[in-house]
Amino acid sequence: MKLSIITTCKGRLDHLKQCLPSWLIQTFADVEIVMVDYNCPEQSGDYCEGLGEGIVVVRPEGIGKYFNLSHARNIGALSASGDVMFFIDADTTLDNDFIQHHIDNVLVDGRFLSGWFYGDATGSCIVWARDFKTVRGFNENVEGWGFDDIDFYKRLEAKGIEQKGFERGIVTIKHGDEDRVKHYHSRNLRATDMNNQRKTKQKFISCIL
Repeated sequence: MKLSIITTCKGRLDHLKQCLPSWLIQTFADVEIVMVDYNCPEQSGDYCEGLGEGIVVVRPEGIGKYFNLSHARNIGALSASGDVMFFIDADTTLDNDFIQHHIDNVLVDGRFLSGWFYGDATGSCIVWARDFKTVRGFNENVEGWGFDDIDFYKRLEAKGIEQKGFERGIVTIKHGDEDRVKHYHSRNLRATDMNNQRKTKQKFISCIL
């Protein structure tokens, strides 16, 4: 079994530098890392390519000024080759046996794992690639911060796929809201979260066919 770690970066290179080393030393044998450089002003893709083999860097073309996490994650998924996909934020560190433990003891057919019930890692999740494709990934109609993860989890559950929380070994770096919204079109967290809840009911957009 192969697992693809999929992460995105736009203006968070400092966090990525702190967290990426913990992904590279996972005890699980077959892991690839797909990093989507979403027009990052700090050239995060160049940094990752400088680390050597094992990291696939994706630079989508024709993207707008603002960050769209759902689109970035879907683009990353299109370049992933794993049977399992692990979507993780650039500000999240892992114990070195995190993947091994959750693959061996928690992930089974008909289940996905999320950080919704574990600390601040709510947006990170592990999902079978086939289940990701069944729901066509993340809804790119979501813009700005908030609700992209909840919408994705709800659509998986609507297909009868059980959600279970991470058990241990994942930590999110503490930081302010300014870091979260710096590259979004709106910096009002509450307003964008509520707006995204409405938008997910109105329209579904995805590059995952």
